[in-house]
Formats: sequence, C-alpha cells, structure tokens
Amino acid sequence: NLRLAGCEDLVLIKGDGALGYSEMSPYDRISMTAACWEIPPPLVEQLKVGGRLIAPMFKDETGAQDLILLHRKPQGVQKEALVEVLYVPLQGERSSG
Repeated sequence: NLRLAGCEDLVLIKGDGALGYSEMSPYDRISMTAACWEIPPPLVEQLKVGGRLIAPMFKDETGAQDLILLHRKPQGVQKEALVEVLYVPLQGERSSG
C-alpha cells in the first residue's frame, strides 16, 4: 500500500518506539507522537549532535502536556517547551515514567 501511494525509500520497523532503532542511528530528527513523563534515554542517545527531537511531555498529574523540543549539543541537551498540546499517552515499558 505504501508503494502504491508513491512512498519510496522507507524502512518499517515493528517494535517498542521508546527504544528507538540503534541500527540506523544517529538521527538528525526524531518525532514522538505519544506523551511521556520523560524522554526515553535510548532516543536521546540515538540523536546526532546537532539533531533535534520533538515530543509531547506530561507537565503534572492533571494530564497537562507541553510539546518539547530537545536540541542535542556537544555539551549536552537543551530543552524548550513550545506549546501546550494533548496527545495520547505512551504505551509500554516507559509509559509510567
């Protein structure tokens, strides 16, 4: 179906997205589409220096969320809250934070 839709040069991986996919890392960009309490460390580790990761993160127990932009720099990770959002929660091993 993807080929019929004109999508080419894709790699589909079935697994726990919070673990990333180290075999093809490092990545320039990573986008999470489920809210988490903390950014899964494997994703940060797989992000290239100079790369960016965007993810919805819970702010508190009310369920409020911010869209967070992480920028990996040589000296560490810079974190910036962009806007309030509402995403479904992350499922799996890292769902409770």
